[in-house]
Order: sequence, then C-alpha cells, then structure tokens
Amino acid sequence: RLAGALRAIHGQPGENWSLDALAGEAAMSRTRFAVRFRDTIGMAPMEYLTLWRMQVARQLILQSRLPMIEIANRVGYTSESAFSRAFHRQVGKPPGSLRRELQRRSLA
Repeated sequence: RLAGALRAIHGQPGENWSLDALAGEAAMSRTRFAVRFRDTIGMAPMEYLTLWRMQVARQLILQSRLPMIEIANRVGYTSESAFSRAFHRQVGKPPGSLRRELQRRSLA
C-alpha cells in the first residue's frame, strides 16, 4: 500500500505534499501510514520526501543549466533560500557550491 505514496513522491517531487496527502495516496490513516512507512522504509515519510527532493535537485544541478530558483521550484520550494538551506543540510554543501565545483572540473 505504500507504493501509491512512493509513486506520488517520485513522480511529483515538487508537489506540496503533506502527511495527510501521502496517507491518502496509500489509502491509509495518517497514523497507520506514518508507522508503516517508518517500519518499512526506515525513516519518516516527510524525511524521505526531503531526501528524494534533494536527490532530484542534485541531478538537476549536475545535468542542467537551470537557474537555481527553477530547480528549487521543481522540487517543491518557492524560496531559493529555503531550498539552499535544506540542500545544505542534506548534502553537506550549498547548491551553488556544488554547481561551481562542477564548472571548475569541466574547465580543468
């Protein structure tokens, strides 16, 4: 039953997902969904959503020349600064820093 929620997260990472909405995708109550998700996946649903969004963002940074605000929007952030903080927490460096490293490597 978690497959519906995982398909939603993976297919639409920029959607404004809430625990209620994801539980609805799994056709489960919020509590049952949260417990089953944590037991099966090993982390809370919203934690997984953030992790997935940052993986998608990292790929977009590495494989495109999209402006950072566009990448932020595609992964569910309306503010570039909020996206940058979340990315830094998850990846260990700001998104702009990752892009600059990539550019330096391609010039070398």
